[in-house]
Amino acid sequence: MIPVYTELFYDRKDIFKQNPNALSDILGPWMLTSNSKFIKSDIEEKKKKEENQLDLSLDKSDKSLALELLLENMSIKSLEKPLEKPLEKPLEKPLEKPLKTKFYPRHPDSLFWCMYVANHSQSVYERNIAIGTNMINLMMSEKRELFEYFNGSATANAGSELKQTNHKITNIKLNEIKSNLMTQPSMASSLLSLIPCCVYWRRPIYVDLGDNCYLHFVRNDYVADNDSTDDNDDSTEDNDDTILLYVNKGSYSMETNVNVRRSHIAHMREAYYKFMNVEKALCGIGAYKTDELTEIYNKLFGPATDKMTKQAMYEKIGGLCGKKLADKLR
Repeated sequence: MIPVYTELFYDRKDIFKQNPNALSDILGPWMLTSNSKFIKSDIEEKKKKEENQLDLSLDKSDKSLALELLLENMSIKSLEKPLEKPLEKPLEKPLEKPLKTKFYPRHPDSLFWCMYVANHSQSVYERNIAIGTNMINLMMSEKRELFEYFNGSATANAGSELKQTNHKITNIKLNEIKSNLMTQPSMASSLLSLIPCCVYWRRPIYVDLGDNCYLHFVRNDYVADNDSTDDNDDSTEDNDDTILLYVNKGSYSMETNVNVRRSHIAHMREAYYKFMNVEKALCGIGAYKTDELTEIYNKLFGPATDKMTKQAMYEKIGGLCGKKLADKLR
């Protein structure tokens, strides 16, 4: 076997005289230089890998340009500043819960305790509970004062004052009311109890009965802030001494916020049906025109889907009002 150098230089004795660069030309393909076939193959392989990362949809004429852009982009990114942390979205303020403005008694006879708080304040009520006052004894003591007032021990005409309100009652009902003040365990059991409450504490009382119905109690000698003396004009909603009660789930609660009270009373006067009397919500059917009954019906039930006769409207109105008057409260 002929050695490699023998094969390369055989019969080439004068080669270096003819070409000074002959040695590099002959050995060039096997030398580790940038022009060697080994180095070239490595560079071409790396180049192909980089080209494969480009979009295959590029045609051959665009590949060289895309490769230059890729390399340029890589060098630019290395010099770029790190991205700043995105601004955090400020926390939204949580929705405020509506304030609870109603007083709900925690003891039996919700009507009495609403009237007690209206005249002594809720803080007095809560303080009595905190110090361990016997609330039953406290209630009986207050009721005894009411009983004594209307049975003549305070003033000679106190009993007759029960007839001096916007609700007309008979002598029989008057005696029944006075007797119930001491014999009935709960004033709330009868809507008639609102009459002595209104008279004794000398304060107008509105009662939201639910289902767009309400009652109004006021002494005949009560003078509102606007100096009105009309018993039926409901002109007491703007007075600081007006009391607003709600009937809900068989018991009373009371509004403690002045602005809410005024707003709700104004709404009731506009959109609710006011009972004509604590014992009689409606007059006889003959006292109403069809248009008047339609107005009452719309307040209580909304506009009728079908045309109703006068009799049908009267019966449906009377059924709802009678149920409200018959409800047993505690």
